[in-house]
Amino acid sequence: MGLPAHGLRNPEMTPTPLVISIDPGRLSGVVGGIVTRDGELAIDYFREIEFTPKSLHRFLLHEQPDVLVVERFTYRPKHRTEDRIDLFPCYLIGICILWQEQNPTKKLIFQDASQGKGGYHGQDSTLSDLGVYYKGGKGHARDATRHILYWFYDGAGFAYNKVGVQHKGLTKDIRTAKQKSPTKRRTRNDGEIHL
Repeated sequence: MGLPAHGLRNPEMTPTPLVISIDPGRLSGVVGGIVTRDGELAIDYFREIEFTPKSLHRFLLHEQPDVLVVERFTYRPKHRTEDRIDLFPCYLIGICILWQEQNPTKKLIFQDASQGKGGYHGQDSTLSDLGVYYKGGKGHARDATRHILYWFYDGAGFAYNKVGVQHKGLTKDIRTAKQKSPTKRRTRNDGEIHL
């Protein structure tokens, strides 16, 4: 099935959240998907794109995601070159914050790298079993895939999830009673930015 000319959503269908996950960098991983009316996450594309701040802004204006999941920049010694620290991901993160300020009804969610890589979806073999393993590129699209899966199954996106957690490549409804009918709001940090 091809994409409609204007993006992932079909205007004749009931609106479903469009989610884009970005692993920002000189070569950024980008994954787009929608939450179906059945409450499942349908990942539509995997890409690695050399964004400039301007091209990222244009991309976000064109796609208009309802939720933008972005890997947070954390300084680690591997980011350092001989004479400087590469802060280019920070510029792209700034564009994501600007886009969210211009679109206050949209959600911007930040996640640490460890959230994507540390959970169940952190292994390449798991992504392969689920059919969402991007074979090309340098791994940035796989990292963005991990972030969108973490958002949907373990983060704020679980509110849209009607099928339960992903377990060994199969979708099973093994939610706890508290997850099925929550009585109070979670107090943990959901990664949303509140300005």
